[in-house]
Amino acid sequence: MRSAATVTLQALFGAAIVLGLAGTAAPSVAGRPHGTQALESDVKAAFIYNFAKVVEWPGGAISSTTITIDVIDDQPLAASLRRLVDGKRAQGRTIAVRGEARECATASQMCVIGGTTEGAVASQLNRLKRRPVLTISDWPRFLQLGGIIQFRVANDRLRFRINTAGAAENGLQVSGRLLALSDNPGRPQ
Repeated sequence: MRSAATVTLQALFGAAIVLGLAGTAAPSVAGRPHGTQALESDVKAAFIYNFAKVVEWPGGAISSTTITIDVIDDQPLAASLRRLVDGKRAQGRTIAVRGEARECATASQMCVIGGTTEGAVASQLNRLKRRPVLTISDWPRFLQLGGIIQFRVANDRLRFRINTAGAAENGLQVSGRLLALSDNPGRPQ
């Protein structure tokens, strides 16, 4: 018997089917066989696409035509985002993916920070503090460092937590729907 949270999470994966991942978008990512890094990256790309649809940026923080996603030091995820998300639309805007950026541009709306050092992650986050940029990573201490959305694997499922205080500090509004899907401590499961 699946919990309501798992069923709701799987509804988010419905976007993966829309992105062309039918048959491969199973939410299980842990314990995966060798060679399925691409699957995990594709699932993360589906999540990121949905984040772009439900996070609200302050007026003037987003161009009238484009939502820009920078990706730092995560080649597989950059490739998945370019293949599955680049050119798609969210909130009436076209998504532009800049894969393998050296640092997140302060004019970007989303920044995905991959496998670099914790010091480099902290430096990126300090540069983006109080700027309307949604930061995303799977670093274990990402939220404590000031990041906004942290991916993690729990019970063989890709999950995420949200730093609501960090989002507010950056002027971002996270939808109640997204918060309901998160693994935030204190949220009923």
